[in-house]
Amino acid sequence: MNDKKHVKTKVRRSLRKWFNAQSLTCYELHRLNVLSAMVSGMIHSGQSCLDQLALASCERVKLESEIRQFKRFVKNKHVDVWCSASTVRSLAKGVCA
Repeated sequence: MNDKKHVKTKVRRSLRKWFNAQSLTCYELHRLNVLSAMVSGMIHSGQSCLDQLALASCERVKLESEIRQFKRFVKNKHVDVWCSASTVRSLAKGVCA
């Protein structure tokens, strides 16, 4: 497993624990996967621009498709995109440990 996939897997597992999700619907699972791709992209690129997140992601899809997917995720009414810097740092500690 390459480094990017390893980080994404650890991020997904950490998010799942953090949300305390035992069973997720297919929509929630899809949102969790997109969020884990975005967070792992942030870890790898060190930036929060959607273009840079897509470039740093380990997904094997077209760049434009992934950027559109991230934009749809951010605009989704079921997703609150605000989080504090301390939340991001605590999540990153759990992944990078």
